[in-house]
Amino acid sequence: MNEQAFFIRQLLNGAADVGALLPCSRFSGQAMVSELARRHGPANILEVGSGTGAITAEIVKIMEPGDRLTVCDLNADFMDFLRQRFETEPDFAAVRERVSFRVMSVTELDEPEPFDYIISTLPFTRFPLDLTERILAQYRQMLKPTGVLSYIEYAWLRKLKQSFVGYERSASAVLDPILAKHEFRQDTILRNVPPAWVHHLRFTQADSAHAALFAPLKNTNRAKLGRFAFDTDAISFMAGAGVLAWLWQKLAPRSLKPLALVPLAGAGLATIFLRDPRRNVPAPDEMPNAVLAACDGRVLAVENVHDERFFAATGVSDWLRISTFLDITDVHINRAPIAGKVLQVLDEAGGYAVASTAAAEHNVATYTVIEGARGGYCVVAQRVGAVARRIVNRAKPGVLLARGDKFGLIRFGSRTDVYLPAASASALVRPDDYILGGQTEIAQM
Repeated sequence: MNEQAFFIRQLLNGAADVGALLPCSRFSGQAMVSELARRHGPANILEVGSGTGAITAEIVKIMEPGDRLTVCDLNADFMDFLRQRFETEPDFAAVRERVSFRVMSVTELDEPEPFDYIISTLPFTRFPLDLTERILAQYRQMLKPTGVLSYIEYAWLRKLKQSFVGYERSASAVLDPILAKHEFRQDTILRNVPPAWVHHLRFTQADSAHAALFAPLKNTNRAKLGRFAFDTDAISFMAGAGVLAWLWQKLAPRSLKPLALVPLAGAGLATIFLRDPRRNVPAPDEMPNAVLAACDGRVLAVENVHDERFFAATGVSDWLRISTFLDITDVHINRAPIAGKVLQVLDEAGGYAVASTAAAEHNVATYTVIEGARGGYCVVAQRVGAVARRIVNRAKPGVLLARGDKFGLIRFGSRTDVYLPAASASALVRPDDYILGGQTEIAQM
C-alpha cells in the first residue's frame, strides 16, 4: 500500500492521533527542512509527528554523513509503515543506521543529546492550550541554544477557529506571543492540501558568526510555472488580474469582451518583471572575504561617503558606497552581500526622483544593517525611483542571512546601494560595470 492510501485508511479508521487531512506535500516538506538543508556540518535532528514519512522523505535526502535522526509518533501503525520504508526505499535505507524510532508522546521523550533541529507536524490548533504550552516548552528544552524549530499549520485555520471560540480559548493565545518573539521566518505553501504555513523559530539570539555556516535558502518566496520561477510577490498581481478578467467577461458587452486579456497581459508582464532565476552563489567557505552584488544592474557610482545614520549600530561613519541602477528589464531581487545578522531595518521618507539621478539619494528608502559573520558591517539601501513606489523587505532584526540570501525586492525600476566600512573594504567594480545579484564580486572586506 502506498503512503497516501495508508494515511487515508488510518484517517477513515478513526485513528485519534491523525492530525491532518492528507500527508504534507513535497513543497511543504521542502519548506519544513529548508533550515536543515542550508547548514554545513553534522546535525542532530528530531522529527515529531512523522506519520507515513512525507517529511521524513525530504529529511533523508539531505542528511550528511554525521547527521542523526530521531522520528517520534504516537501512532504505532504509522511507525511500522515508516520502518518498512527505511528497509525498502533507497533514500531511506541509505541512512537507516543513523535513525532512531520512538512510539510515544513527545512530552515523554527523554533524549540524552539536545537537538539542532526539531521538525514538527503536530496540529496545535486541535490541542488543549495547556498541552500546546507543554509541548513548546519541551521543544525549547530539547533544542541547542542556537537550534531551530520548524512547524506547520494549515493556513488561516487557526484564525478561523478563533472567530468561533474567542481569542483567549484558541491556540492563538499561546502561539501568537511565541511567534512574535521567536519566529524569524514564515513560509506560505499554496501547493498543499489545504494551503499551509511553515513557521521557523529560534528561541535564543544566534551570534552573527553562525551565518557563515549557511548556504542561501533555495525556495523561499519562490514560485514556479513549469521552468519559469518568480517571486511570490507576483501572485497578488496574478490573482487580481484573474478577478478583473472574470468580471469583465461577465459584465462587458460582447464586442468588448476581448479586452479581458488586458489585465492578464499586465499580470504576465509583472510576473516576468518579478522573475527569480537561480544564481550560482559561492559556497560559504569559498571566497570568504568577497562582497557580492545586492542586485542586478549597472553600477552608477563607487565613492566614499560620510554618513552618521548607522553609527549607533555599527560604530562606523565613513563608508565605501557602491550604487547600482536597476532598469525595468533587470531582475529586481535583492540579496545579502555578506553573511551576517540583521541588526536594524530602517525606513526613511523622501522623494521619487528618477533612480539613475543624483537626487535619488534622497528618495524613499529602506536600509538593512547587517553585522558580518566574519567581522565588519554592511548596509543595503533599497531606494524607490520615479516609477518604483513599493519596497519589499522581508528581513527582521536578529535574522541570520547567508551571503546571497534573498531578503526583498523593489517593484518596477529602482536603485540599490551597498555601504561597506571605508577603512576595511576595497571596491572591485567601476561605474558602468554590469553586475549580477548574489554572483558578481563587487568588493573585498
